Amino acid sequence: MKAAWIALVCGLAAHALAWAACVFLLFDTDGSGQTLLESNGMHVIWALLFPVLLTGIALAATLLTHVPGALRLFMTWGPAGVLLGFCLLTGFSIGLWYLPAGVALIAAAVADLDRKASLTDA
Repeated sequence: MKAAWIALVCGLAAHALAWAACVFLLFDTDGSGQTLLESNGMHVIWALLFPVLLTGIALAATLLTHVPGALRLFMTWGPAGVLLGFCLLTGFSIGLWYLPAGVALIAAAVADLDRKASLTDA
C-alpha cells in the first residue's frame, strides 16, 4: 500500500510541476519584454501542453486501480520515456523546465512497479 501512495504522490507532483512549467513559460517575459506566446505565436501552446498531457496520462494510470498491470506499465513508463525524450530534444529552450516533472514521473513509474510487485507477492 505504501508504494501506491508513493506512486500517487510522485504522479501528482509530476503533473503539478508540468503545469507550473507550462504557466511560467507561457507568461514569463524574455529580455525584450515579450512572452513566449507573443514571440512564437499560438502554436507554442501545443509544445507547452504536451508534457502536461503526458503527465496526466501517467497520473490517470496511477489513480485508476482497475487498469491491468501491463497497460498500467505502458501508461506510466511510456509517458515518462517520451517526456524525458522531449526534455532531451528541447533541452536548451523549454526542455529544462520540464525535467523535474520527468524525474518525478520516473519516480512514480518505479513506485508503480514496486506496487505491482507487492500486489503479486501477496
